[in-house]
Amino acid sequence: MHKLAHEYFVNEDARKSVLEMLGKNKLDEYAIEAEAMRIVAPELEKFDRLLASYEWRLNKALRLLAELRGGFGRHLRASVDRVIDGKVLAVEDKSKKSPTTSA
Repeated sequence: MHKLAHEYFVNEDARKSVLEMLGKNKLDEYAIEAEAMRIVAPELEKFDRLLASYEWRLNKALRLLAELRGGFGRHLRASVDRVIDGKVLAVEDKSKKSPTTSA
């Protein structure tokens, strides 16, 4: 049976023979596709769940990046606005401070 299944795809005479057998049972070549889908359906379902999981994680990572980027952008904008408005605290330069005398 496996040989015939293989021959269906590589040998035109075998293909005609299989189609004749299917026709006797009122089936066509779509029955082969349907059976192939039935056989691999469990693997396709696993693959689909795995793909959905990867898509969910990708979307989560993209949302987090957007939040971080937005938060960073807001923080940077606020910092720039404080500098422009002159609301930045002066930092004392300790190197210019006079040394204290010890007793």
